[in-house]
Amino acid sequence: ILLAMGVKHQLPTIKGIDKFWPHNIFWCPYCSAPSLKNKPLAVLSEEEEAFDLVRIISKWTKDFILLTNGASVLTEQQLQKIHAQGVRVIDQKISHFSGQPQQFINTHFSNGDSLERRGIFIHMKYQPNSMTLIKQLGLEVNPDNRIATNNFFQSSHPGVYAIGDLANQVQKISTALSSGTIASFSIDHELSSLES
Repeated sequence: ILLAMGVKHQLPTIKGIDKFWPHNIFWCPYCSAPSLKNKPLAVLSEEEEAFDLVRIISKWTKDFILLTNGASVLTEQQLQKIHAQGVRVIDQKISHFSGQPQQFINTHFSNGDSLERRGIFIHMKYQPNSMTLIKQLGLEVNPDNRIATNNFFQSSHPGVYAIGDLANQVQKISTALSSGTIASFSIDHELSSLES
């Protein structure tokens, strides 16, 4: 069995966010940030990953802000480093989003302030498209909801393989294609050995 069902990304539950995906809310910095060079950008993160996202994306613009939606996610040392880069941090809770998709997105905060950006980057959590099947097969799943596989993309259950975003930590078309090639190579060898 080869599982290639993909995953569904989960947007944060903030009012108005849905209409801005994927035109102003972005997931992949390497796919989108270069085309947004020198535009006003932000990262929205309530996790420790915020620091890494800021370091990656702030290379493309001087007008860059970190939004933490009320969470304290950075250490004092991390804050000093990003402040030295000219990155501002807004830790106010977000009430909702408004704006014009593909043009700009306004972030409205609980204190009444607002902020206009061209784009906001979010490292979204995701869920496999068929968690029911995965549970029925009894497959081991990593803490980040990827199916655990070996180097040949075989799952914890013999004869069951998982490829693409279901198994890859780096979720790109190129890595999905690569995982499919490796898994099919392994499956063919496995089937061939059964015939002899």
